[in-house]
Amino acid sequence: MRNALRRTGAAAAVLLFTLLPSGIAFGLGVTEAPPAFAASRGQGTPGTFTAVRQECDSTRGGPVCEWHGTFTSADGTVRIADAAVGADTGVEAAGDRAELLLNGGRLHREGTGEWRTWAFWGVLGAAGLAAHAALAVRWTLRRMRGRRSGAPAGPAR
Repeated sequence: MRNALRRTGAAAAVLLFTLLPSGIAFGLGVTEAPPAFAASRGQGTPGTFTAVRQECDSTRGGPVCEWHGTFTSADGTVRIADAAVGADTGVEAAGDRAELLLNGGRLHREGTGEWRTWAFWGVLGAAGLAAHAALAVRWTLRRMRGRRSGAPAGPAR
C-alpha cells in the first residue's frame, strides 16, 4: 500500500510540474501572439508613448526592465496614463517618445517580430498538453482493459 501511495504521489508531482508549465506556455502563446502578430503587420491603434520612468526586476534570472509612461493615440481618443513597454521600443531615457501600436491592451513597435517568441511558447505548450492528453487516454484504456479481464488494473506502465 505504501509503495502505491509513493507511486501515486510521484506521478502527481510529475503531472503537476509538467502539465502546469505546458498550460501556462499555451495560455501565454494564445493571448500574446495574436496582438504582436497584428502589430508586425502594421495593424492596431497608432499613437505616441512618452517614457516617464524605468522599472527593473532582477528576480527572473537577470535584469528585466520596462518603461512606464503615457500612451496617446494619434487621433486623441485613447489615453493610457500608466502604459508599460519593453526594451525593443527604442525608448532609452525618460522623456523619450516612440511611435507604437496598441493591440490587445499591449503596446508594440510596428513590424515587431515578438510574435514569433510567443508563437513558439504556444506551440511548445500545445505539444505538452497533447502529450498529457495522450498519456491520459493510454492510462484510461489500460485501466478499462484491466477491469474487463477481471485482473487488478495496477499501475500504468
